[in-house]
Amino acid sequence: MIKRCHEIDVSLNDFVKDGSTFIKCYIRNADILLTPEEQVRQAILKVIYENLDLNTNFFITRVEFQNLDIAFYYNYQDKYFQPTQSPFLIIETKRDGTNLHVCKNQIINYLELNNCLNGLLLTCQTIYYLSSVSDYKLERIGLNGIKSIFNKMEPNLFFDIKRFNNARDGSIDDFKYLATKFNTSKVTFLCVDYSAPITAFLFLFKQDYIFYDICGVAAGIKKKRIKANNFLRLISISE
Repeated sequence: MIKRCHEIDVSLNDFVKDGSTFIKCYIRNADILLTPEEQVRQAILKVIYENLDLNTNFFITRVEFQNLDIAFYYNYQDKYFQPTQSPFLIIETKRDGTNLHVCKNQIINYLELNNCLNGLLLTCQTIYYLSSVSDYKLERIGLNGIKSIFNKMEPNLFFDIKRFNNARDGSIDDFKYLATKFNTSKVTFLCVDYSAPITAFLFLFKQDYIFYDICGVAAGIKKKRIKANNFLRLISISE
């Protein structure tokens, strides 16, 4: 079938199985019942990947993941840098003809629960952008507005990658930045005090010390600590 999505004719490769119409999800490669809302979801995914001229290697897309219709995450492209992260963009899709204004609180709730700054509420005719920065005011945008969100994401991605590489080379300032930003991730590093790497999380940086909890060990009353100038280098950050 052909689905008109924001002035683009999108080909959806639907098929009939057991008397019902299905489509293979663009992202999950699974057979999905082709409901009116699913038509919108699959059409906008195809538009984002095939019509916006984006470098799709820079982000990871998850569909119907943790109650979210579509969520996009940074792709750090390094097996040693895979932190726990919030999505940088959440899309809530609705069937064509839906009054999107009545769905506003739903996506605000998703944004707040997932600590995400950018949200889209859309059908194949209408796109609304909202953000905590603008107090979740609905702003009508087009496909160029979606492309702009992804383009603004890229410098943040490259900034984190640069700081990760610096921390692997021994930069304590970059290590502090990453360990603070990804505070619930497993951070593995080397220091003068111990011969084996330390894997820790929930870091605090006070005066000349680094405080942390060891992953996989019951937290004590006091955090472990080392002197900041005994830090050698970062090894990895993982979920």
